[in-house]
Amino acid sequence: MLGKAVQSALGLLGYKLVKLDSGQTTVSCPKFPHPDAEIVKKTLDNFSNVFDISPQCYLSEEQIRKEIKRYFWHYPFLFKPNIEAKSDFHLFKALRGNILKRYKHFFPSVVSLAGGSLKGKTVLDCGCNCGFWSIQARRNGADSVLGFDGSSVNIDQANFIKKLIVLEDVEYRVYDVNQMNRRDLGQFDITFFLGLLYHICKPVDVLARLKDVTRGFTVVDTSVTLSADAILALRPDVVHDQNYCNTLRMYPSANAVHELLKYVGFKTIWYIENSSDDLPPNYLKGTRRVFLAEV
Repeated sequence: MLGKAVQSALGLLGYKLVKLDSGQTTVSCPKFPHPDAEIVKKTLDNFSNVFDISPQCYLSEEQIRKEIKRYFWHYPFLFKPNIEAKSDFHLFKALRGNILKRYKHFFPSVVSLAGGSLKGKTVLDCGCNCGFWSIQARRNGADSVLGFDGSSVNIDQANFIKKLIVLEDVEYRVYDVNQMNRRDLGQFDITFFLGLLYHICKPVDVLARLKDVTRGFTVVDTSVTLSADAILALRPDVVHDQNYCNTLRMYPSANAVHELLKYVGFKTIWYIENSSDDLPPNYLKGTRRVFLAEV
């Protein structure tokens, strides 16, 4: 352990020693009120990653299976009657499992803040991967969804799923989150920023861009570093080849997320409290948090 003299010297140079905690930390913004039982039930009823293959899909079963093998499947799907796209991501191996638990953790709160339904709402899904959350938004009544991702392969995968199940009023495009702006995309009632913040090396700039395209509220689901301080931990970014990689990322603490959202202009910010023990391990450990922020 460094002595007081060394710590004082570092202080004179403008540095501060930060101890990374090994457990839960207090979040400086208020927790979002738990949605009522009716909203929770309705939202859970709307969840699905099991879909009939549309009669409009011209691909044979052999072609579909061959196409599935081309991609890294971050999220699991079953295309009925019997074609399964198993997740290559260890936390989401089961067809429902942890992905349903993650959905149950924050999606009812999203629907609650939207007024009980996403009907009449436009949604932007930033870093949409294969479009899993875009699909869930549409199933919960969103009028339209635009999903974008920096990886052209992810967008090919999203459009492949869209072709299989004929998903209406959902559009996908290849687009760089670092260039996100209102002129290119317009503004949206709800923006999803899910599993993206901790992959970004310029979080202040990108969150300011997120604020620019949000006219209602945003949903930020992110891994966090365990510290009571508002810090950004510098870490290498290692992802599979199908995903866009910044090489270097700023890994935020929970309170850093709050401060960043406040700094770029979001007016009201909440975090979603763990409401049960039936959650993926990273949420239970406090190394994953979800925030809602209104403009």
